[in-house]
Amino acid sequence: NSEVDTLLPLSLCFGVVLVAGHLGASMEVCCFVSGVAVKGLGRGERTLTLITPVRDIFAVLFFSGIGLHVYPQFVWSQLNLIIVLTFFVVSIKYLVCLLVLQPLASDLQRSVISAGLAQVSEFSFVLSSRGRKLQLINREVYLLILSITAASLIISPLIWKTSLIHARRK
Repeated sequence: NSEVDTLLPLSLCFGVVLVAGHLGASMEVCCFVSGVAVKGLGRGERTLTLITPVRDIFAVLFFSGIGLHVYPQFVWSQLNLIIVLTFFVVSIKYLVCLLVLQPLASDLQRSVISAGLAQVSEFSFVLSSRGRKLQLINREVYLLILSITAASLIISPLIWKTSLIHARRK
């Protein structure tokens, strides 16, 4: 029954988040444990197919929520620094990935994988939010991390396409 196959993993996820939240675990850990629990149900592709629309809704809410934390005035006032740091972080990540993958993959594979890993991932939003909440970083550093992460996500398709073009020329 598709209704049960949809409600079971969603109920399991919300139940794990509710219980773990009452135990004091962070939302990120709760979501991770929920994902592992759903994977453990053993229904694989069918479950994924049924809950993909719900997952997509939560992804939209997540990225919209992040967008609400980015202040255009801050980005504008720190634009040069954001551009330089984004270029630096993405370049270093790309080069490190290329070096690590050297013995493991062909040039095309290394280039594509490195391009995919070069962006600053969404997890940095989670880490910076946690750091801000624990007062490990100040507001300006938090906004800088958010801006750099958003910029790297925006340029990620360009990096990917460029790496494909460059790898195919070789």
